[in-house]
Amino acid sequence: MIHTVEGDPNTWTALNAWDHDSLVSLARARIPALTGRQKMLEKCLSDAEEETIHVSEKVKTFWRDKKAAIDEQLGVLLQAEKGEGELDEEGKGKRQAFFAKAIDAWQVSLVDILLKVNAEIAAPFTLGDQLCVADLHLGAWMTRLVALVGGTSSDDGRTVVKKIEEHFGGMLVLPKNHQVGGRKDSKLAMFWDAIKDRASWKKIYKTGLF
Repeated sequence: MIHTVEGDPNTWTALNAWDHDSLVSLARARIPALTGRQKMLEKCLSDAEEETIHVSEKVKTFWRDKKAAIDEQLGVLLQAEKGEGELDEEGKGKRQAFFAKAIDAWQVSLVDILLKVNAEIAAPFTLGDQLCVADLHLGAWMTRLVALVGGTSSDDGRTVVKKIEEHFGGMLVLPKNHQVGGRKDSKLAMFWDAIKDRASWKKIYKTGLF
């Protein structure tokens, strides 16, 4: 589930806004990197057309598709500071289409994934009390999510789950009915506490979550 297109953290990063204020924040964070990639792709395509570099048509198509996706995002983000009334009809349509994509990615697809993952892992790790390869994948995946919802490395499991739920605006409530010893909580909260306690996790994320 976490390796599907719907579960790809890059999708959530690109679509982490569904109202004006969050769109402004997203634009400030994403525009510098996107414009850099846009210029790089423009140069690659120009060099390929002028045969300064030699690449296959498949590579050119890949670059064009990537650039088109970036152009589409920037078309919305570069106008993020404008209020709805300041946009022309095309701008309004692009913004609404962006918000619709964002809501589908976060409040439909990701909600479904989180509910299923929470239900299916054993806790505290995916298969129980022993670490396995799946935990390394889920740990990096969940850390990326926690970073996007404003979590920090010092947050415990209960706190990060609360931040995740709040970010979804009431569309997600994880069942908090799993009991280990005297503790009753969501499985993902228990997983977070277990994974962040590992020395390797602390080493990777010592300067902040990403």
